[in-house]
Amino acid sequence: KEINNLKTEHDAFKEIAETQPPRAVLEIATSVTLVGNTIKLNLEKVRGYLVDDDVSMAGIWGMGGVGKTTLLNEINNSLLDGDTNRRFNYVISLVVSKEPQFEKLQNEISKSFENRGQSYKRKVIFTTRDDDVCAHMNAHKKIKVECMGEEEAWHLFKQFANEEIINSNAIIEQLARKVMKKCSGLPLALKVIGRATSNMKTPEEWRHILRSLIKMDVRTVTGIEKSLFHNLKVSFDNLASDTLRQCFLCCAQWREDFDIKSLDLIEPWIGCGLIGDFWKHGEAFDEGFSLIAKLNEACLLELDYDFTEDYVKLHDVIHDMALWIVSECGKKKNKWIVGGSDDDLRQFSKWEAGNWQETELISFNGTLFGNSLPKFLSDKNIDEKGQVSVAATSPRYPNLQNLFMAGYSRCDKRDEVVINFFPHMPSLTHLNLSGAPITGLSKEIRVLVNLQYLNISATSIRSLPPELEELKQLKYFFFRRPSFVSKGKPVPIKADGLSALSRLPELQVLDLYENTCLEAGDLRILMDRKRIKAISMDVESVEIL
Repeated sequence: KEINNLKTEHDAFKEIAETQPPRAVLEIATSVTLVGNTIKLNLEKVRGYLVDDDVSMAGIWGMGGVGKTTLLNEINNSLLDGDTNRRFNYVISLVVSKEPQFEKLQNEISKSFENRGQSYKRKVIFTTRDDDVCAHMNAHKKIKVECMGEEEAWHLFKQFANEEIINSNAIIEQLARKVMKKCSGLPLALKVIGRATSNMKTPEEWRHILRSLIKMDVRTVTGIEKSLFHNLKVSFDNLASDTLRQCFLCCAQWREDFDIKSLDLIEPWIGCGLIGDFWKHGEAFDEGFSLIAKLNEACLLELDYDFTEDYVKLHDVIHDMALWIVSECGKKKNKWIVGGSDDDLRQFSKWEAGNWQETELISFNGTLFGNSLPKFLSDKNIDEKGQVSVAATSPRYPNLQNLFMAGYSRCDKRDEVVINFFPHMPSLTHLNLSGAPITGLSKEIRVLVNLQYLNISATSIRSLPPELEELKQLKYFFFRRPSFVSKGKPVPIKADGLSALSRLPELQVLDLYENTCLEAGDLRILMDRKRIKAISMDVESVEIL
C-alpha cells in the first residue's frame, strides 16, 4: 500500500517501479545428463555457429529419439550466462508441430520481446528428422545427430537402469550390456528400456528381457525405425497389466505432438471400460491419474502442466510405435485412422468403401476443422454427386467401433448438419462428437445398438431424438457446455427430448453441466435403478435438488 501511495505522489518512482522485462533466456529442464564426446562436440559446433556472423540459420537433423531436442535444450541452457549470451537480447524456444499454427507461433515470439517495435538481427537453430527440411529452410550449416557409440550408450543406459544392481553382479552386468546393445545406440530406446530394467534384481529377469528383445528382432527389415518399435515394445509389454497397456494405446487416438488434457484422457478410459470398478466418479479419476503416473514412470508418457491444467503428451516416436502396435505390427495399416489436419480428413473421405473394411477406429481428436468435417459426418462424402453409393445393408464402415471427431470447428454455420451416417457404422460402441458443427442426431441412431459412450458436448444440438432410448447398452452420456456463447459465457438451453435418457437401462454417468437439466421425475427413474455413478447438471429447483 505504501509503495502504491509513493508511486502516486512522486513521479520519480514511475520508471523504476515498472514490471521487470522478461529474462533473456529461460532454462529448460532436462532429464538426461550429457554423456560422451559426440554430443559435446555437436554442442561446441553449434556454439561456434552462434558467434559466426556468416551463419544465421542452422539445422540439427536425425532420426526420431536420437537426441536432437536434448541437444537443442542444452544449447538454450548454455546461454543462461557466459560470453556467448552477450550477443543476444532474447533466446526464444518454440515447439513447432507438423501442422504449424503460425499466428500462435508469432504470438509466442512477440510475448518474449520487451520492445516489439525494435528490429533485431537473428539466428535460428531448428531440429528435424528430415534432411530435406534443412535444404528447404536454407540452413547455412547442418549437423546430423547420430546414434551413440557403445561406451556412450552404456553410460546413458546406466543413468536409467539401476547401476548399483548392475555393478553388484558380474553376470547381470554382462547381460545388461547385451540388453544395451539391442538398443542400437538410440538414446530414446536406451532411456525407455533402461527404465524398464531398473527394478530387475536377478540374472533370470535380465535373461528374460534379453530373450524378449532377441525374439522380436526382425533382421530382414532394413532401417532402424522398425527395429526401434520392436525394442520400445518391450517397455509396453512390461507394463503391469492389460488395462495399463490399453490405456497407453488409447493415447495414440490424439494426433502427433498434441498436448492432451489429463481429464480429457481419463474420461475416454472410463468410457471404454478401462476404469470400471468404481462406486463414485471421483474414484475413477483418482485411478486415472495413478495410471498416468505409471505410464510416465515407464517413459511412455511425458507430463506437462500450466496454471490451470495437467497435460500429457506422447513423444512422436512413441506415438508412431503405439500406432504400429495397434496395426498388429504393420499388418493392418488401416485398423486405426488417426488424422491431424483438415487435409487428412479430405484425403480419407475420398477412399473407396473397400478401404474401410478393416478400420476399427477413426480419430481426428484435437483437430481444428475446416469445412471438410460436415461432409464427412454426412452421406455427401460417399460420391462426387452427393449420393449414397452404399446401401444400408452394406455399411461403409462395417467394423468401426470408435469414432472420435472431437475438436475445434471453424466451419461456416451453413455447414452445420444433422448426423445421418449411423446406418454405415452399425458396430459403433464409442462416439465422441464434442465441438463438432452439428445441430442434431437423426432417428437412425437407433441402429447403434452396441453404443456405450456418447459425447455431444459443445455442439449446437437443441433436441434429442426419441429413438435415443433404443440404445440399451449406453452407459456414458455427455452433453455439457453448449456452443452458444454470450459475453464470453456459455448459454444453457433446455434441450428437448431429455426424458429419453431416463429410459436407458444401463446408464451410469450423465453429464449435462452448464447446458441443461433433467426433470425431477426422470431423475427418480434413473436413481431407482441404482446404476447411476455420477450426475452433473445445473439444478433448477429445490425438488430437483
